[in-house]
Amino acid sequence: MALLNVGFFHFVIALMFVILTTGCTMDAIVANLTSEPPADLTEPSEDIPVEPKGTFPIGKTKYPFVQPASMLFTPEGHLLVASAGEGAFTVQKYNVSDDTLIMGFGPSGYTDAEISTPEKIGLDPSGNIYVLEVGQNQFKVFSSTGTFIRKVGSSGAAAGQFNGAVDLSIDKNGLIYVAECTNDRIQVLNANGTFNKYIGTAGTGNGQLDCPTSVFIDENLNVFVGDHNNRRIQKFDSSGAYVLKFGSNGNGPGQFNSVTRVRVNSLGEIFVLDRTLKKINKFSGTGTFISSFTGDPANPITYPWDIYVDSSDNVYVSDALKVLITMMDKDGVFIKNYADYTATEKDIGKPTGLFVDSEDNIFVTQGVDTSTPQRVLKFDKYGVKQGSFGTNGTNDGEFTYAFASATDSQGRIYTTDAALYRVVKREADGTFISHFGSNGMGQGEFLAPGAIFIDKFDKVYVADANNPRIQIFDTAGTYLTEFGSSGPGQLGGPSAMFIDKDGYIFVADLSGFVFKFNSAGTFQFKFAAPQSYGIVVDAAGNIYVSDFFTNSIKKYDSGGNLVLIIGGPGQVVGKLSAPTGLGIDSKGNIFVTELYNRRVQKFSPLGIPLLE
Repeated sequence: MALLNVGFFHFVIALMFVILTTGCTMDAIVANLTSEPPADLTEPSEDIPVEPKGTFPIGKTKYPFVQPASMLFTPEGHLLVASAGEGAFTVQKYNVSDDTLIMGFGPSGYTDAEISTPEKIGLDPSGNIYVLEVGQNQFKVFSSTGTFIRKVGSSGAAAGQFNGAVDLSIDKNGLIYVAECTNDRIQVLNANGTFNKYIGTAGTGNGQLDCPTSVFIDENLNVFVGDHNNRRIQKFDSSGAYVLKFGSNGNGPGQFNSVTRVRVNSLGEIFVLDRTLKKINKFSGTGTFISSFTGDPANPITYPWDIYVDSSDNVYVSDALKVLITMMDKDGVFIKNYADYTATEKDIGKPTGLFVDSEDNIFVTQGVDTSTPQRVLKFDKYGVKQGSFGTNGTNDGEFTYAFASATDSQGRIYTTDAALYRVVKREADGTFISHFGSNGMGQGEFLAPGAIFIDKFDKVYVADANNPRIQIFDTAGTYLTEFGSSGPGQLGGPSAMFIDKDGYIFVADLSGFVFKFNSAGTFQFKFAAPQSYGIVVDAAGNIYVSDFFTNSIKKYDSGGNLVLIIGGPGQVVGKLSAPTGLGIDSKGNIFVTELYNRRVQKFSPLGIPLLE
C-alpha cells in the first residue's frame, strides 16, 4: 500500500481523487434501508421526557462530485454531471433550484453498469444518457433513470471501432458523432450504434484532421471539429463537406495552445476551450476572434475539462482541479459557481476522525483536505454544534493534517496531526495546552500518527501507521510502552482503534485484518476485514468497521464473523460515500463520518439511519 511508503496523510489525500472501488460479492445480510426510517428503535414512554429533535445527518454537501469531467442540462433543467473519481455515483443529476441530488448511477469500475473514468456525457432525443470513458474506446448508453442499455465500440480502425475516442456529440436526429484523436477522423454512427460515415481524413489540408479532440453539432447539423495538432477549428456541413477553418498555434488572441473542446450557441457564436492556456476563446460564426475569458475573476479556472452552452446561451466550464462548475453568460461575465464544497466555520469539510465521549458528545476531525479548515468540531448528542477548535498552520495548537481525536476523563481533547508528527492537547473548551511527539522512529516519535484512543485510566494510545505500532503515553505525553511492532500480533499499518468496556484493544489494520489485544498489549486473535479508518465495539462485543472502498459499514460478531452490512454507495440518507471514522454512543447507536458527503450519519445497531 502507498500508505506504508509515502505517508498516511498522502495516502488519504490520494484517495480523495481516485477511488479504487472493489467488485466483491456481499455474501451477508444487507440492511434493508428505508427512505423514512423510524427515529429510534425505542419509543419514549409517557413519563420519560422526549428528547429534543436533533439535526442528523450533521452537515451536507450541495454537489458531491469529486472531479467534474463533463456536464449538461436536461430538457427539464436538471444538471447532469459526470464525475471522475467518485466511488458512489460517477454520473449524478441535480435539481439546481434547491441544490439537491436527484439520482446517481455508475459506480467506478469496468462492468457494464460501472464507469471507469468518464470523459464526456451526452443526451439523445429520447433522454438516454451516453458516457464516453477515458481510454476505453467505447461509450455506454444508459436510460434516463441510469439503467444500462448497451455499449458501443472497441479498439481499432475499422468501422464501428475507435482509437483515441475523446469526445462525442449527438444531433437532433439521434446520430452520434465521435472524435477519434488517433484515427484522425470523426466517426458518425446511427442511433442504434451502427456505422454511418466518416468525416475528415488524416492530414493538414482543408477538411483534413490531425488528432481531433472535440466535435459539436449545431441545430443546422453543421459539424464543428477541434483539430488539435493543427491548432484550429474546422467546420463541415451536414454532408461532411468542408466549409471553413480558423485559428493558429500560439498564445495570442484567437490562437490556441491546445484545442480541447468546441461548442456553439444559438447565435452561431463559437466557444473553444484551451486547457493549457486555461481560458475560453469566443469567435463569431465565421471564425473572427471576439474575446477570451477565464471564469470567476476571483477564482479563475485552473484545469478546465469541458464546456457546455445551455439553451439561454450561458456558458459552463468544469474545473477538475478546483472541483467546481463555473457559469458565465455568453460574453464571459461570471454568474455563479456550482461548487463541490467550500467549508466555512459552520460546515463540515472532509472529515476523517469521529469520537463519541462518555456524555455522547460527538467530536469530528477534519484535516486531510488543505482547502478546508484544519480543526475539530464538537456537537452534542442531538447533533447541535457546540464549538470548533484549531486552524491551519504549524504553530502551537494549529494543524497541518489533523486526523483523529479523543478525550480523557477531564474532557480534554487530544488530536493527532499526521504531517506535524504530534498529538495536540486542548482543554475541554478548546484552549491549547501542549503537544507531544516528533518525527522519527524512536520512543515517543511518529512517522504518521493517525488513530487515537484514551482508556478509562487516561492512558493515551496512538497508532503510528508508517512505523506500524501502537504507542502508549500518559496524559502529559510521557512515553510508557508500545506493542504491535513484532510477534504474532505484528501490525502492517494501523489505521483505526477502539478499546472496549473490558479493556480489550481492537485495531483495524491496512493489511486487511482487525487485531484484538488484551489490556497489556498481548495479541489475542485477528480476522479478515476491510482496510478501514473507523472501528467501534458495542457492549455485546459486536465489532463495526467502516469500509471506505465499498461505502459501507461491516458488523461482525465477537468472533469476527460478518453478520450485517450497513449503507452502500450513495448520497441519500442511509447511504454512504467514503465512510471514515466511527463512533458509538451509550445506547449503542453508530455514528460515521463521510469524506465525500461531508457529514455525520447516525445508525441504530440494526443499521437503520436515525434522523433524530
